[in-house]
Amino acid sequence: MRNPERAAQFWSVLVMAARNQQILTYKVMEKLTGIPQWGQAEILGLVGAYCEKKHYPKLTSIVVSEESGLPMPKMGITDPVGLLTEHTKVFVFPWFDKETPSTKDFEGNA
Repeated sequence: MRNPERAAQFWSVLVMAARNQQILTYKVMEKLTGIPQWGQAEILGLVGAYCEKKHYPKLTSIVVSEESGLPMPKMGITDPVGLLTEHTKVFVFPWFDKETPSTKDFEGNA
């Protein structure tokens, strides 16, 4: 499976978590998707780039480290207060009203 396909898989997991107002750890993402923690950065980057392109909240902000409680620095959120603000945006955003992106939607960001 290529990373754009994995990003589509991650999208579904993240949208369901956002709908349920859940924070996920990289370890939980590994259990849900089968992708090791060390291999998630690029995939989450594709999802983040898609959200940015569409002017959506940072859906990837709800995936955090168990140790720090923050997303990996590559995701661009290092301030805990900013993170809480972003989580609020993610949790109230109408994800189910938006079209589900396809693998092709993530390929332009690879």
